[in-house]
Amino acid sequence: MRFEELHARRQRRELTMAEAAEMLGVTERTFRRWSTRYEAEGMEGLEDRRLGRASARAVPVDEALQMVTLYVQCSTPCSTTANCASNLPQGKSPMPSTAPLKS
Repeated sequence: MRFEELHARRQRRELTMAEAAEMLGVTERTFRRWSTRYEAEGMEGLEDRRLGRASARAVPVDEALQMVTLYVQCSTPCSTTANCASNLPQGKSPMPSTAPLKS
């Protein structure tokens, strides 16, 4: 079912918010947020607002490329940890720290 139909049924109190949300496969909180935006802005309020914007949690392209390149270099059969370590930025280690944990 489309959101508009479920929203109308919710307005007529034929469905609870939880039932409408379940039919759409979203949480009740998401359905409530969508309802508020739909009532304020119509269908335009439901459009994805992230389109054209990068995720705030995205890894910078140059850093991802560097990681992939390092992975490819270190995954060759004749490669060693020492070879990988020489390609890392200064102060970085390919191995977890072996320092004792503080209590």
